[in-house]
Amino acid sequence: TPTGSTSIFAQGLFAPVTLDIDTAGNLYVGAGHTFREMSPAGVITTLPTDFSVDFAICVDHLGNIYESNEYAIDMLSSAGTISFVAGGSKAGSADGAGSAAGFNMIDEIKAGPDGNIYVADGDNNKVRMVTPAGAVTTIAGTGALGAAD
Repeated sequence: TPTGSTSIFAQGLFAPVTLDIDTAGNLYVGAGHTFREMSPAGVITTLPTDFSVDFAICVDHLGNIYESNEYAIDMLSSAGTISFVAGGSKAGSADGAGSAAGFNMIDEIKAGPDGNIYVADGDNNKVRMVTPAGAVTTIAGTGALGAAD
């Protein structure tokens, strides 16, 4: 904790489940019902979200923040506007664009250097790729449990 500030946990963060960090050193934390940003100086800001339950967060090289619940992904632009990217309001498994795509328990999301978002789609046993336009493609996994190389 930086001198003179309180820890992120002392400010009401409950059960952090996801982390990411941007090129400026800001830490992004997802915890239960909030997404938070913590600056290198220890300033904590609650980020806007359209979700009532927050699961995963990542930031891309342009400063856009991607937030997810169990079944959908939104983008909080560097300008502060929230837009829908892909998924739906209930469990699904379909590849497709926007709301035609389905996820089932998004465990983690990460931004790639190629501009795509990569999703650990836990209950579907798949890794998914989401383009900036919101097109979702399965890149690993069949949907069945497995551990084969």
